[in-house]
Amino acid sequence: MARPYLGGSTAGIKAVSANVTLAPADSGKKIVVNASSAGNFTITLPATASSKGYEYDIVVGVASNAASEVLITSDSNIVGGVILNGSGVVTAITSGASRGFGDASDAGSRMHIVCDGSKWIILNANSDVAFVTAFTS
Repeated sequence: MARPYLGGSTAGIKAVSANVTLAPADSGKKIVVNASSAGNFTITLPATASSKGYEYDIVVGVASNAASEVLITSDSNIVGGVILNGSGVVTAITSGASRGFGDASDAGSRMHIVCDGSKWIILNANSDVAFVTAFTS
C-alpha cells in the first residue's frame, strides 16, 4: 500500500510552533518545530502505557530564538543519550520525564524517540546547544 505523503503531500509532516500534545496518528511523522519567536513551549507525548511502538522524529526546522526553548514531556521517564554537536560529548539520560532543545538551537537539531510501553527511549538526539530538562529562561 502506498504511503499517502509520498509524492508531494505533507501528510508525513506536522508543523509545531506552540504547545501541542502529539496524537497516535502523529506517530512516524516528522515533527518540524518552529521556535523562531521568543517564548518557550511544550510538546507533550501521548500516555506511555498506550503508546508502545509509537515513535516521533522531532526536528528544529529553523534556528530557534535566543529566548525560546522547546520541552518534550512525558508521563514517564525518557531515557537514552544525547550528543552535543561540535564537542562530540554524549550525555546518557537515565531518568526524568522532560528533555528539550535549549535557547538558540540551530536548524537540524533533532530527537528521535520511541516508546516501549513503559518509557520513552531516545534513539538519536543531537543539537549544537545543551539539551534542557526544564525551562531555564
